[in-house]
Amino acid sequence: MWLKNDVFGSGTALTPMEILNAIASHERWLLGRSGGVRANLRDLDARGLVLEGVNLCKAKMSGVNLKSSQLNGADLSETDLFSADLSAADLSGSNLSGADLRGAEMKNVKLRDAKLEGADLRGGAMLDNGEFRTFEAVDLRDVEMDNLDAKRGNFSGVNMAGASLQGADFSGAKMQGCNLSGAKLGNAKLPKALLADADLSGADFANADLRNADLSNAKVDNANFDNTDLSGAITDGVDFSKANLGMVSSDMSIASLPPDLQDMITNHETWAITSGRKGKRAVLDGMNLDGKNLSQVNLSGASLKGVSFVETRLYEVDMAMADLSDARMRGCQLNGANLSGARLAGADLSHANLSGVSLGPVDIKDADGAPTGKQWPSNLTGAILDGADLENADLTKANLLDVDLTKAKTAKANLTDIVTATG
Repeated sequence: MWLKNDVFGSGTALTPMEILNAIASHERWLLGRSGGVRANLRDLDARGLVLEGVNLCKAKMSGVNLKSSQLNGADLSETDLFSADLSAADLSGSNLSGADLRGAEMKNVKLRDAKLEGADLRGGAMLDNGEFRTFEAVDLRDVEMDNLDAKRGNFSGVNMAGASLQGADFSGAKMQGCNLSGAKLGNAKLPKALLADADLSGADFANADLRNADLSNAKVDNANFDNTDLSGAITDGVDFSKANLGMVSSDMSIASLPPDLQDMITNHETWAITSGRKGKRAVLDGMNLDGKNLSQVNLSGASLKGVSFVETRLYEVDMAMADLSDARMRGCQLNGANLSGARLAGADLSHANLSGVSLGPVDIKDADGAPTGKQWPSNLTGAILDGADLENADLTKANLLDVDLTKAKTAKANLTDIVTATG
């Protein structure tokens, strides 16, 4: 087999042995030994070569054709791979940190456990015979890159739609305008990543770290942010109304709501925190909030009579002393919520998840905040709890008059002193 390399003149070719000798000479160059020469493999046609574990750190390889080559475990850090063809190559476990991959062809490449820290995968341009040739950003659609180390890499404009990036580390990476639609990013690390104008629609960020990331104007329709850390994230121009925010912070939950509702909740939280001295109590009677996300929001003492919360996410919400009489709450998620002293008379909670919910009494205090020794119990008179999950819930002293608990899950629930009959 002969391997063409135009670097050495028109028609010049390299044999596999010459390639291996060039690599050996390059390794001596890296060690500073005599006879060492930096490898210059520009425009080399080396398709299908087996180069597992090879050390070509800092080599000149722009335009090289390594299609379908075996490069797993190779050291290609700080290597010039501008416009290289790496499609279908096996780069699993390889080190591409600081590599210039602008305009590289990488379709169907294998990058599991690879390192791309500080690598540049943007589009690019080069002067060729007096004319500029331009190259699109790298295409990594549907590529498996689980556990990829891409800290501070430049992925601006890169297409990673449908890629598997679970556990990948993009800390501080530049990803502006990249396409991550449908990508799997469970447990990925993206703190301080620049994702402005990125397409994140349908991406799965479950349990991911997006602290202080810039998501300005990103598309997030149908993206999954369940249990994602978005604290400090910049979300200007982001519409979360069609995203799954699951158990994220209250700030992000509120961000998914219409602006007028956001204002009402923000004013109510101020009202609740200042005991009514500032802000304004929320009166949301009869409002339809089906399928919304109000996780960790403070609605204690709010008027929520007849509100529809069907399949609404209310994880760890604070609704202590709130009036939820006749509310429609079928299938809503209230895990860990505080409903102490709440009025839920006539509410439909069938198949709702109330695991770990506090429905115990509230201690009544006087105008000076001193305890009076009296308590205000939760009132669930006539509520529907068919199929509701009350596991580990606290219903101490709750009024459950005319409530049928036969189909509710009450394992480990605290039912001390509940009221189930008159007299």
